[in-house]
Formats: sequence, C-alpha cells, structure tokens
Amino acid sequence: MTFVASGAGHSGDSSSRRSGRERRGELDESVDEDRLALSALEWLHAQRRWFDPCYWEEYLPARRFRPGPLLELIVLLRCVSRGPYAQYARALTESGFALAESVCRWKSFRQGLQRWDETFPYFAYFTAVLEAAGRDAGPALDAVETALALGCGDVSAADRPALTRLELAYVTDLGGFSTVPVEWSDAVELYRTSIAGTRDNTLFMRDDEAYALTHVLFYLSDFGSRALPLPAPVEADRVRDQVSVLLGSCLARDDLDLAGEFLLCAETLGSADDPLVAHGWHRLAAAQHDDGAVPSPLYNPHTAAMLEGAKRSAYLFGTCFHTTMVAIMASSERRRHAR
Repeated sequence: MTFVASGAGHSGDSSSRRSGRERRGELDESVDEDRLALSALEWLHAQRRWFDPCYWEEYLPARRFRPGPLLELIVLLRCVSRGPYAQYARALTESGFALAESVCRWKSFRQGLQRWDETFPYFAYFTAVLEAAGRDAGPALDAVETALALGCGDVSAADRPALTRLELAYVTDLGGFSTVPVEWSDAVELYRTSIAGTRDNTLFMRDDEAYALTHVLFYLSDFGSRALPLPAPVEADRVRDQVSVLLGSCLARDDLDLAGEFLLCAETLGSADDPLVAHGWHRLAAAQHDDGAVPSPLYNPHTAAMLEGAKRSAYLFGTCFHTTMVAIMASSERRRHAR
C-alpha cells in the first residue's frame, strides 16, 4: 500500500511558511485531527531517511544515543498501530521497523549496549519496543537480558530518580524480560515519589521538569492505551490541574512541542472537553506547515529561508520532527478515545 492519505497530499521539504489559516489569523470552529495527523504522517514518510543515524550525522549533531530519533519513531509507530491511522502508516511502519532491526545488529549498537553506562536504558527501551511490536531484535535481546541479570550499572537502585526507575519498570514489562529489577506492581509508589506525585506548584516548572512529568504519565498509561493507575480519584483531579496549568503555560510561550505532549496527557486523563485543550488543538493545527510538518520552538522561518538544499532539509527536519510526531500520537489517541 502506498503512503497516500486522502486530503493530505503534500510533498517536498517543509515550507518556511505557516498554514493559510494562521497567516490570515483565522481558526475554524473545530479541528480536523485526521487531516492534521495524516498530513504529518505523510511528511514523516517523505523525510524517513533522516532517521538513519548515519544520514542524520552527515548534517545534524550526533546524539549520545545515536539512534535516538529512530527510537522515538518506533515508539510512535507502535502507538499508531493500535489506532485509527494504522492503515495510513503501513509503509512508514515497515520501513521504520526494518531500519530499527538493522540498527540493532550494528557492531556499534552492541558495543554501546555492553558499556552499561547512562545510555543503557535507551538500548533496553529500543530493544523492548521491537520485541513488543513482534519484530526481531536479534542478539540485542539476549544482551539486554544479560545486562539486567548482572545489574546493568545499578540503574534500578533506590537512590535513582523515580522517573528512571519507572522507565525501567515500563521497559522491562514492555519487552517481557525475565529479569525485572523494578516490579511494575511498584508503579503507584513510583508515581507517588515522582515529580507528578510530589510537585504541587507546576506554574514555574522548568522545561526538563515538565518533560519528566509528561513521561511519568506516558509510562504509567503506555502512552494513553490504559487508564492511569493513580492511587485515588482526588489524585486524578490534581494531575488534571497540573496538566491544564502546564498546557496553558506552554501555549502562552508558543511551545507546541511540550503543548503536544500535554494534549496527549489530557486525552489520557479524560480532559478532552476542557476549553483550554480545545484551544491547544486549534493552535497545533494552525501552526502546521502546508506540507504537514509541525514546528518546534527551535524552528525559525528566517533561518530556514537562508538555507538551501540538504542543509535546509536537515534544519527543517531537526526542528520539526519531534513536534510532528507528538502531534500524530496525540491525534491518534484523541480519535481512538472518541470511538
């Protein structure tokens, strides 16, 4: 099946122009999440070469965990596969997971995994997503099992941050590993000691703290696929208030990357009817470029206009890909929950 979504047919690199509605300062009464998501999926498919770490590093700064963008892609594809856009993402899903299976067999991947340093959770996460998706992680699967059995740098120690331990519990549960340093049954207690469970004044959170909060909710809910195991109904109300305040703060700063993550959190929490959430969807749709990309706060149209060729393509991808993927994931969960 070719990757073509009806009504979402754009091609080429991301334009430095914003959408027609935003240029006119107009917003429709409702947001078409399907068009938003399908246009974004088609853009990602057209730009898929950038997820290859080798191609990425020709023009963009190397990551500490080299296949980091590819990990984010396969996390997205796994989530999309259970929602209403699965059929439109088949080509991207096949190419993305095929690349991930290949990367798992790279000598550098195996060597990096065996260092058992601070990047180990990413190697384990990458392998677990492949396993959960029914893909072949090859020797990496046994290597992760061995590392977990030997203590893997003691990343599960009680003095580690709650988010680190929760992530490890999520990853080992996701991958079905036999060695489980942190039991998933401890998730509620890990939530209590996390930034989501302990911080009341969220208005002045730093961005890294806000990202930590969204990921606590992502791991607990498996990115919206299951109810949050919160200790009491009153706690759910408190978290909704946290998400609402932080969403408003992100929108006020025009940070659509974090705003997209909080829109996904709002879907998980059942806050879809909140007027602020509706406004957030308007803002996300209005900012989407004509070719489907959704810009992050790092994107500058004047910088993009001064670049040409591969350098321009690299800049556009590097400053748009994550926000675009977040928009797809949030749209998918919104549509799935509405069914």
